[in-house]
Amino acid sequence: MCSHIAVAYMFSLAYGVLEILTYKFHFLPLGQLFDIVEKRNYGERISFSFTEPSFISMHIFGVLLPVVLVLNRAAESDFTVKAKRRARSAFWGIMAIALIFGTSVRLLIDSTIVFLLLLAFGQIRSLFGTARNAVLGIAIIAIVGVAVTPFVTVGKFDRLSRILEAGSGHRAIGADLSLQARAFRIQALSEGILQDSHTLLFGVGMGNAYSLVNQGAAATLGKIPGLDKNTEVSSALKLNDNSFFNLHLRVVAELGLIFYLFMFGLLLRGGWLLYLLVLSWLYMQFDSYAFFGIWLYAAMSPMISNANGEARIKMSSDRFSWGKGGKWRS
Repeated sequence: MCSHIAVAYMFSLAYGVLEILTYKFHFLPLGQLFDIVEKRNYGERISFSFTEPSFISMHIFGVLLPVVLVLNRAAESDFTVKAKRRARSAFWGIMAIALIFGTSVRLLIDSTIVFLLLLAFGQIRSLFGTARNAVLGIAIIAIVGVAVTPFVTVGKFDRLSRILEAGSGHRAIGADLSLQARAFRIQALSEGILQDSHTLLFGVGMGNAYSLVNQGAAATLGKIPGLDKNTEVSSALKLNDNSFFNLHLRVVAELGLIFYLFMFGLLLRGGWLLYLLVLSWLYMQFDSYAFFGIWLYAAMSPMISNANGEARIKMSSDRFSWGKGGKWRS
């Protein structure tokens, strides 16, 4: 399975490189082909065949990263060596291109958070193979990044600059209409959940969470200035769709806090703490059940723990490994 995933993302990397060449050199026939193939074509914002550029983080940290870490703990063979090389190449290739070309602001933020987690868990080396490769890789990335980034990302992260320059709190949220619309959905859903203890504990059923957004809308509109002028906010209330940009809140809204805590406990007991923390962060900004990050986690859990409860694939640091008897080692 891991080898197949690595091959699939190598295809995505090649697709992204082809997109870059097409739009940089204005090759019209291929550009027209992308218009036909892709439902939403983002032009020079490279999407690597993913749904949209903002989903790059979900793919490289929610899928490729765990594949790299799992393969790193697998028994050495010609098969696993090739799979690891492909997975690492896809991981670094997609991330480097996306960051250098300023494709996704979210990737910039997620990279910082995830790499801090990897550092805390002693897993940075796993992304390079050896300590020597890690030092050389980081040095090369830093040098190339400093040399190339100013020429290709000028103006690409203006959205992030605009938010940071606005200050903090509501002023920062109001600096970007898309961020403001996301904040509205999350805040309104939270307000709706907290209005009733029964709803908080048991939810309102699958596909019905939009009703909680409508219930919490009035309170939210009074807390965040400028929402009444945002067309994305008004359309969200009219469409009654189930897009909330936070899976944690969506599960609580639809199935209740009791179910959420129960499922989180099962995932924590049967899996890998670093992997679960990375997914938890990613799903704080994403709410679709369809994306296979969480399902891949469930599929990989048997690779991590055997029937006796001992970790088959452990973290480098014993502080964070799952031990015998179902307890985290300290």
